Amino acid sequence: MSKQSEISASDLFAAEAIRSPCVAICALDENDICVGCYRSGSEITDWFMADAQGKRDIIAAAARRRREAGSTGLS
Repeated sequence: MSKQSEISASDLFAAEAIRSPCVAICALDENDICVGCYRSGSEITDWFMADAQGKRDIIAAAARRRREAGSTGLS
């Protein structure tokens, strides 16, 4: 049985309950990082299929990038 088929309805609800970090300032910089939400291009596309833990990991990576960039606001 594949991992995808093992996902329960509660897992799907948990993943959907995590809000996207998108702030509607969508532009990738020269490093393929969004200047609005600080996700990488691949993280943005992976978001839609990520489970709850995957989404938390993406949010943590984006938050780390935002801190490293010295940003405290929306962009």
